[in-house]
Amino acid sequence: MAIAWMPVMGPPRLVKAHGTWEFDPKYVNGSAPDDFAAMQLKLAPGQRIRNTTWATWDGLDKLTDVGYLKDSGVTTGAPIVGLRDGMTKDGFSLNVRKGVVDTVVEGGSGQVGAAFAYEHNQDGGAVMSVSAAWGAFGVTYTGNESHMRKSMQPVYTNL
Repeated sequence: MAIAWMPVMGPPRLVKAHGTWEFDPKYVNGSAPDDFAAMQLKLAPGQRIRNTTWATWDGLDKLTDVGYLKDSGVTTGAPIVGLRDGMTKDGFSLNVRKGVVDTVVEGGSGQVGAAFAYEHNQDGGAVMSVSAAWGAFGVTYTGNESHMRKSMQPVYTNL
């Protein structure tokens, strides 16, 4: 996993928070319920989220396009992307083996922070709720489930 700030051509003034994950190519546990990734932002006054995009690839570096915007993060500053993980048709590769989540921030001046988290649901249970905010990311399940969460330390830049 990694997180970084990337400059974006403007005007207006823009920066992109870029979060990534990558599972070992030999890892093949992909099943319901969905996985979730959250880009947690600490915005200065006058800053706002312009957009959030994502992409996923399988073990053969084939684009799988299995993500969806679960929450735009307009009120929380933390967009959440849902990922319908599973196995590729041949059954030998996780369809979300690697991926990216990018969130563009615009406006205002001052420091902006970003942290990135990913939760992989391995088996069992159903997702009851997903929430995220600066410094917080939670997924609640029904029943017994097995999951793995990874997150990155926050990074900061000036806008």
